[in-house]
Amino acid sequence: MACLALAFLGFPAWGQTEATNQNLPSFTVEALYAAANLTHPLLQAARLEAQAGTIDVAAIERQRWPTLSAVVESDTGNTSSLPSHSLRVQQIVWDAGLVSSRVTEAENQVTISKLRVQLQQRQIFLQISNAWQSMWAAHARVQVAQKTMDRLNGFRVQMQRRVDAEASSRIDLVFANSRQLQTQVELEAAQRNLKVALLKLEQLSGEANLRQRLPALAPFPALPSAAPFLQQLQQIDWVDLAVRAPAVQIARSDVVSAHNRLRTKEAEKWPQLYVRLDVPIGNNYFNANNSTVVFAGLSYTPGAGFANVVEAQALSTRVAKSEQGVEVAMKDIQETMQNDREEFLNAYAQISTLEKSVAGSDMVLASFERQFQANRKTWLDLLNQVRELAQNEYALVDAQASLVGSRLRLEINMAPTTLAMAQP
Repeated sequence: MACLALAFLGFPAWGQTEATNQNLPSFTVEALYAAANLTHPLLQAARLEAQAGTIDVAAIERQRWPTLSAVVESDTGNTSSLPSHSLRVQQIVWDAGLVSSRVTEAENQVTISKLRVQLQQRQIFLQISNAWQSMWAAHARVQVAQKTMDRLNGFRVQMQRRVDAEASSRIDLVFANSRQLQTQVELEAAQRNLKVALLKLEQLSGEANLRQRLPALAPFPALPSAAPFLQQLQQIDWVDLAVRAPAVQIARSDVVSAHNRLRTKEAEKWPQLYVRLDVPIGNNYFNANNSTVVFAGLSYTPGAGFANVVEAQALSTRVAKSEQGVEVAMKDIQETMQNDREEFLNAYAQISTLEKSVAGSDMVLASFERQFQANRKTWLDLLNQVRELAQNEYALVDAQASLVGSRLRLEINMAPTTLAMAQP
């Protein structure tokens, strides 16, 4: 949580440093978060909905005010049907809590709307994190493939000289060409994945030309820098974290809404008591009583076939359904965080071993090259070792990208409120 908070306050987060190329804007995931927070249409719509909910509360609260109406009718010319000119003011004095329940529900909907803004924001940030992981992995795989192509090109030039000098057979050159084609396929696949990931990031963040900012992408940091976060994971109360997640809070608020709707429907079963004031306007007709009149009355609308009673029974069942939704939301968020935690732990455990494997494969390749020159290793042994080194490097960058992506997702879900930190 602290890492993500510092990032949004202007400090470089874990895994990110300032761009070394001063001519390029900094290319960090935090910058993409901030851009998406300002421009994404789903977030803008969620914020507008929250604002509309606040206005709804004020509108419903006005139902407590008196109802004002005026009646001004035209003269029909028929003495048996005389027009009415009057001003009427009616005030509900008891409604069995109908308006109060509606106001409470409107306020609860405002809470839900604000939580939905946070939830929508987290979902967009999580999508950015996934695309960032894919982009980071593809970019690193492109670099590995290009390094492998450079190695193979050097060996191919060497073999071409040997074939021209008839020191080696032409089939050895075919082997080199085959490995180059294989690596070229891997390079093109990585470039396609990089393009897709960059397009996804541009769509989510609203930024453009992210490919031009790739040179400003920071390298993967040393593994020990992730140790404090690893220790933090061991101390987290995952149940409490799930309870405070926006999705779970929305589910709990849905239960409150179900209770509010039930109270509203139960209040509709009862009559309403009101006081009405009728004030005639002008002289309505000859010998009419033009004095102000006050009434106390009772209004009762049970619905066709007393439908209000049956509808209340249906709503009581939906309350139980909403309570089950809380458990579903809890299980979903716990499963998501557990998966990200396991991905982080697995990547953290693998990276050290993979780094040793890459270093060992590189040393073996250098040894094989010397032994090939001394005719103690075959050409195929040398090409196979190049392939093994490339595979170890691919595995390493995939694990590094997995560590980056899983940590970003965990930091988003662990943050007490994403809104407070999503500032450029």
